[in-house]
Amino acid sequence: MFSTNYMLTYFAEKMISSGLVAVTFTLLLYFNILGARFLYKIPITKNSVIGALVGGFGVVLIFAPEIMNFVPGSRSIWGLTLGALGTLFASAGNLVSYKHRETGVPIMASNAFGMFYGSLFTLIIALILQESLETQWTAKYVTSLLYLSVLDP
Repeated sequence: MFSTNYMLTYFAEKMISSGLVAVTFTLLLYFNILGARFLYKIPITKNSVIGALVGGFGVVLIFAPEIMNFVPGSRSIWGLTLGALGTLFASAGNLVSYKHRETGVPIMASNAFGMFYGSLFTLIIALILQESLETQWTAKYVTSLLYLSVLDP
């Protein structure tokens, strides 16, 4: 589910600014709260609602200039839709992870299988879309890859 989130976010950022995609990602708070309520009967607390509203408002304030300069059109509406849909997939992944934790599924196994299936799904989509699988072995790329895979906690 997270791989689908990443792909949809990537496609959304081709159509709208990353700031607007970040604003769509604030929906994650609300999707998680509502999903936990309806799927797992977890009560919605006043603190979680206040926290979600304050957090969402803060993100909107940070990206206010991009929001104010938003020009509605079919491409931008499609970008917002993909961003929101990607966020829905991220929330679904969070909710599945919660269920795995509650039922005692080992976190390493859950993550390994999720990453394997997500990678396989991403590869299939890349092949369908005829995307290049070529890696650019530049210093910038290798340094970033090492940082993200080894040094970033």
